[in-house]
Amino acid sequence: MVEHAFDEVEFTTSPVAVGDTILVKQGSFQGLVGELIEMRGKYKIAIRIEYFGCALTTVPLGWVEKVKTPTL
Repeated sequence: MVEHAFDEVEFTTSPVAVGDTILVKQGSFQGLVGELIEMRGKYKIAIRIEYFGCALTTVPLGWVEKVKTPTL
């Protein structure tokens, strides 16, 4: 099925949603934590990274994972 797709297919192991805290796993921002602000199509998300004074950037969805918050 995937091998016959017309569009690029990316997979992520943990679903994310707007407002989630996420960790960038690849690319120039690898290791930084930010807040998911907007879903931009099927494959990209906009994130806010406070490390740069609240910068907004777009990265591929497959490059991030949701940061698990500890339960009390």
